[in-house]
Amino acid sequence: MLPLYMTFNKRFGKFVIMSSSQNDKFNISRNLLVLIVCTAFALINFLQDYFFAINFDRQFEAWEKLFYYFLYFYTWGLLYFIIVFVAGKFKLEKKTWVKHLPIHIVAGAFIAFLHRLLTTIPYLLIFYPDKWREVSLSAIYTKTIGSSFDAFVSYWIILGAYYGAEYYKQFKESKLKEAELEKQLAQANLQALKMQLHPHFLFNTLHTVSSLMQEDINAARKVLAKLSDLLRQTLDNMGRQFIRLSSELDFLKSYLEIEKIRFQERLRIVYDIQTETLSAAVPNLILQPLVENAIKHGIASKAEGGEVKISSSKLNTLLVLKVSDNIGNGNDSNFKEGVGLTNTRKRLVQIYKTAFSLVIQCHPRQGFSVTLTLPFKEYDPEENDDTT
Repeated sequence: MLPLYMTFNKRFGKFVIMSSSQNDKFNISRNLLVLIVCTAFALINFLQDYFFAINFDRQFEAWEKLFYYFLYFYTWGLLYFIIVFVAGKFKLEKKTWVKHLPIHIVAGAFIAFLHRLLTTIPYLLIFYPDKWREVSLSAIYTKTIGSSFDAFVSYWIILGAYYGAEYYKQFKESKLKEAELEKQLAQANLQALKMQLHPHFLFNTLHTVSSLMQEDINAARKVLAKLSDLLRQTLDNMGRQFIRLSSELDFLKSYLEIEKIRFQERLRIVYDIQTETLSAAVPNLILQPLVENAIKHGIASKAEGGEVKISSSKLNTLLVLKVSDNIGNGNDSNFKEGVGLTNTRKRLVQIYKTAFSLVIQCHPRQGFSVTLTLPFKEYDPEENDDTT
């Protein structure tokens, strides 16, 4: 019986320790688990004895065996709490194991003796009362001491399982903390990138106002009014990592109205938006830097101006966003990313890791284009609101 008992004891310790907690709810679950496991072990050992007796045609006292195994394992269930207390109080760690090891040896011997005493005396009193009267206390003491070795070994099995589970728990907690720190760092980096984009856009708009103040006061006032609308939209979406593509386009249209005042007929805007993409979730303020880049390096560099095209489409499970102009004024070899494109790429890496693509093409005749491919996902207000 000892090998089976020791095997199950090892599992018993693991199961119990994994469910231990300071929280009341977890304490109830732990206590219930101890009860279930002890009951299961008692029944398994009882059935093992039963089938052994059947196979070898031996006498089998069912009630006696059932009582003994329930008493045996329920006693371990009670002593388990003492073992866990001692293990937590006197931890066998690198700096303390030499000092605490003797304590555990004494505790193990005491608990082993106590277990045998608590199981032997009730068993004899109930099933062998006549023999109980004939047995002296010294004989009981000697027999209990002699049969306590397996219980002593069980103490160390439970102790080892406890420390194994504790170290695993600490390992998981450290991993969770590490993941949380990485998440906070990523959020901080994203926020820093946003803070770089907002002033960049704001200063450019104020520069537009400053230029118009010398040429057209009414136009400057219109720009300031549009700027206030933009700032309101920015504040409304400040706490959101993702917004609907339709909201992103609304913001973009407000921004382009300002640029239209500045460039007038030199700036022509074309939209090619698939209706099914309007509900897609996109990173907040993801298109504005791309459009601003097209205007700054394309439209603004030509006296006759040009066309900026903004398109969206769904390709299987992907969302494809494209910003392009028709100003052919360079090639891929001499192109360098500015602040807006660089920060946009960094944001996308933080959000999507490698699950995106940002392709920049610069043709001498066809013009400049940026194609952004993202995983297509419907916008969920509950999931994305108040997300930094």
